[in-house]
Amino acid sequence: MTELTAQLFSHPVTLSSALLARGFLVDLIGNDIFLTDNACFHGSEPGFRRTYPSDAVFLAITLSRIGLDGLSRTDDPVRPFKLIHGDQILTDSQVSTLFDHEHVQRQASYLSEMEAPYYFRRRLHGIKVPTSVLDPHVALLVKALSATGCFSFSSCDGHEPDGPCGTMPLEVSLVGEMSTAWAKHMLAQAAGAGIQFSELRLNYGSWCLEEHLPAAGLETRELVLVRRQAIELGQFLYTNRLRLRQERIRWMETFRPRGNENSAPMNTGREAIQFRVRLSDASGLAVEFTVRGYRELDERCRSAFSCWQTLNPYEKRKPWWFAQKELDELDAKSMLAHEELRVCELGLREAAGPISPGNISDFLQKTQAVRQHDKRLSYLRQLRSAPVLQIEIAAPGQEEWRTPWGDSKPVRIRIIRTDSSDHPEQWRFVFRRTALKGRTSSTDSWLLLWMGFREAFRDVI
Repeated sequence: MTELTAQLFSHPVTLSSALLARGFLVDLIGNDIFLTDNACFHGSEPGFRRTYPSDAVFLAITLSRIGLDGLSRTDDPVRPFKLIHGDQILTDSQVSTLFDHEHVQRQASYLSEMEAPYYFRRRLHGIKVPTSVLDPHVALLVKALSATGCFSFSSCDGHEPDGPCGTMPLEVSLVGEMSTAWAKHMLAQAAGAGIQFSELRLNYGSWCLEEHLPAAGLETRELVLVRRQAIELGQFLYTNRLRLRQERIRWMETFRPRGNENSAPMNTGREAIQFRVRLSDASGLAVEFTVRGYRELDERCRSAFSCWQTLNPYEKRKPWWFAQKELDELDAKSMLAHEELRVCELGLREAAGPISPGNISDFLQKTQAVRQHDKRLSYLRQLRSAPVLQIEIAAPGQEEWRTPWGDSKPVRIRIIRTDSSDHPEQWRFVFRRTALKGRTSSTDSWLLLWMGFREAFRDVI
């Protein structure tokens, strides 16, 4: 990370420019740095299961990591926060720390009405997203697109083959045809202004601004160049956001959608990409279906797992022999703990004198330990007997079955928590893969799994 980040900027690197490149929407006035009202001051967005730090909180945490003090409030509603430190030159170590942030693996989502032209027309800018949920090198581009009224719902700043998800392109997924068309118009403006983004392309078919990453060019890929271009493009869009907003109003009057408001992505003469999917268990039971996107993949897999559980009720499931051995050992420990608790309880009942507080405390601690042990045993029983299905994919017109990402051994899907009271819509899944080189990783994002489909058949699509 240090070597990659060091090549992103021309030196020296100032604090204000580095923060803006990182996705913190700041203004520099004199030598003072302000966090503007364009930032996200709430901790989540629609579709999040968790609450993430707001930009003000995350900025304070980030400044602390590079050895600087935090923020102070102001009376200006346009610039509500001021950095305690003024603008200054950062060291290479501080710049690397600023951009060293763990990749956020989560399933993105958005309201279906956001694809409709009427929704696009009535909003001046997109939903504000916390910087803490965005990958470091693409955060500014995502926020700049939003500030200019171009809606997006998912992004990734790219990974090398040894990354957590293997080779992944830098990309920003856009919401609907109108946002994609508006992005195309703004990219033409950026190109006319001399902004270089030759490594990025707008894929109108999948509504995505993405890195051009052909399979044959993986070894010569320049990830640093791609990230630098994404940051520079984001800086241009954000700097010109007010002008672009006014231009957007006039542009909407002349734009005509290709289809109806809820039409599927169009691919300049090609249909949306379809994949055949096959799920199978250890007994050989298999189900096949065709999907066109990761939301449909989510629905079909939930349906397949629901059918599997109907055919294999909980009481009929048998864990693998090594798992059964572990459960037997836990059963033995649980029986021993219950026996110790029974002896302790009997001793307290038959005590001739007053019971000391220490004995009562010891009894309560043992009771709590037994409950926790039983709870863990119950969880492990559910986990070991949960369905685990292998997933394979095939492209249209292709008979060959491949694994997602194409560089891994069998990829398996497991329900994270299987409670009989859970509805299938509440199930959460984990996708586990082991690369041919032996590196194991897992994710719970359906979007990343779908991107793994595309990666496996990059030479076809």
